[in-house]
Formats: sequence, structure tokens, C-alpha cells
Amino acid sequence: MNLPTKTDLKREGFLYEATLLYGTLAKRIKKWPPGHRRTIGDQMLRASLSVVSNYAEGFGRRGLQQVKFVDIAQGSLQELIGQIRAAMCAGLLDYRFARGQRARLHDLLRELCEIQVSRGKMSPQRRDMLLTEFRL
Repeated sequence: MNLPTKTDLKREGFLYEATLLYGTLAKRIKKWPPGHRRTIGDQMLRASLSVVSNYAEGFGRRGLQQVKFVDIAQGSLQELIGQIRAAMCAGLLDYRFARGQRARLHDLLRELCEIQVSRGKMSPQRRDMLLTEFRL
């Protein structure tokens, strides 16, 4: 699986979905009390922006550099999933909201894992483990 072409980035595909996720979180976090907005809220926004930024930067690279940025995007996405779980436990995000984002998060993580598998940088078993572990 290759990273998307410029045509793919218009209204569908990974970057579109990742950007929508960032925007959805930004709107929700804006409503949080200031203390939470500046702590876990900022961390969540940085992680989701890192997914978008590193994937986009990887898109402009080739070879090992491309894989490196995709790997960073994947790590940021896994971090974000953990932060969403923490925000749910703290009562900042309700279960319904998180479940509404579940499919988007899972699809994004699956796509990043598939890129790694196709490049020989991740085993299919590791991919399956990650997709199971990082479900909301």
C-alpha cells in the first residue's frame, strides 16, 4: 500500500479523516474547563495534529524517510487513543462521543499499520495485536 496521491487528499482518504478528527476534538476540547483544556486537551490536540503532520510529511518523502514519518504518525495515533480513554475516565468525554470516533480511529490506525506491513516494517501479527489493543 502506498501513501495517497495528491488527488486522494481532496475530500477522502487518510489526511481528510485525520484532519476531521482533529477538528472534532478541537471543538469538543474548547468546551472543557481551562485546567483540563491546557493539560490533557492540549496533549490530545498535539497528538492528533502530529498524526496529520507526520503523515503529510511522509507523503512527501521516499523510502526509509517515508516509513519513519508514518511510524511517528502511528505512535501519535496510539497516544491519542490512550488520551481519549483517559479523558473518558476523567468524565471529560462521554462514552457516546468516544464510540462515535471509534470507527475513524480504528480505520486510521489500520491504514498506518497496513503501510508498515506492506513495507516489511511490521509483521501481520503485530498489526493484529495493535488493532485489538487500541480499540476504544
